[in-house]
Amino acid sequence: MKILFSLLVMSALSLSLFAQAPQQQQPQQQQQMQMGGDMEEVSDRELKKFVNVQEMIQEKNQEAQPKMIEIIEENEFDIQRFVELSQAAETGGEVDASEEEMSRFSETQEEINNMQREANEEIANGIEDMGLSLERYNEISIAIQQSPQLQQKLQDLR
Repeated sequence: MKILFSLLVMSALSLSLFAQAPQQQQPQQQQQMQMGGDMEEVSDRELKKFVNVQEMIQEKNQEAQPKMIEIIEENEFDIQRFVELSQAAETGGEVDASEEEMSRFSETQEEINNMQREANEEIANGIEDMGLSLERYNEISIAIQQSPQLQQKLQDLR
């Protein structure tokens, strides 16, 4: 149960990262790479920065998990019930809940979303502080997904 919730929380936070402008650029970047576009090579130095950014993101995610649990519990939800409501909201499924419970659920989601926005800003600033633009970070991420050689280099750096 705790593992399921942790995975859901991590997924929610990870999916929300860079949900605004940088992510909107990814389909174009992916298309360029698939078509053999002129994406720059990823240098060892950039790959090391990417590893540092990934570690920073992981730290932020680990910091966010207990805060999310605290928000959920402060709004008088059992973790399992909150996950159930979240899944129903995400899939458009029906759920047996009172109006009061749904109101608390909406408020809880909004608090979590606000926390995620703040974390996203911190992460975006951290990426730039580590010497990568958000655009370049996304380009490297796409390149790694599509290149077994870069995946191996990344593993070697970790």
